Parts: sequence; structure tokens; C-alpha cells
Amino acid sequence: MRKPIQAWSFPDSGAQVCMIPPNMVTAMGGSGLVVAASLQFKDAGGHILPVDGAILVVITMQDKRTGLSKSTHQMVYICQKTDELVLSREAMTSLGMVNVNIDDAAAS
Repeated sequence: MRKPIQAWSFPDSGAQVCMIPPNMVTAMGGSGLVVAASLQFKDAGGHILPVDGAILVVITMQDKRTGLSKSTHQMVYICQKTDELVLSREAMTSLGMVNVNIDDAAAS
């Protein structure tokens, strides 16, 4: 049975997936819910980030201005090379952290 945990996250608008460290999966009681995932990701520096599996989680954030909570369901990939929950751009958009209409052309 999973239990809610409070944790810091690293919002990364350049990330295409969410990642989580194994100790956070254990803390929320999700070790038995991990599914196989044979993927490898590269970080911004080009370093390989091996994946140990994936788990579906609900990420909730409280809006400091309104006090209302927003949630998103995300497949989160377990990676030993991350120390905290890494939020993908899609997760950040779902939580209202970034505007869905941001123009990526300016960044290229």
C-alpha cells in the first residue's frame, strides 16, 4: 500500500520524463508496485542515467497564492543517479507551474 510523502522536487522544463530515487519509492511503500522499464536516459550533460523500473504516482502541489491543490498522475522512472523527484515539463504544465503556450522557438 502506498502512502503519501512530502518531498522536494526539481522542476526541469527540459525533462521529457519524471524520475525518482529508489529511497523515495521505498519511503512511500511502493517497492511492490514497480514495473520493469528497460530504458536509458541522458541528462543535459549527455551522461547515461540507467533506469531500475517505473511506478505510477500521483504528484500533488498546493498553490501558494490560492491554497488550492493540483494533482497529476505520472509514470515516474526510478533512477539511482537522482537525489530527488525530477518533474518533467508535462508534469509541470499539469500542475500549473509553467504555461502550456511557452514558445520553445525562442530557446533554439
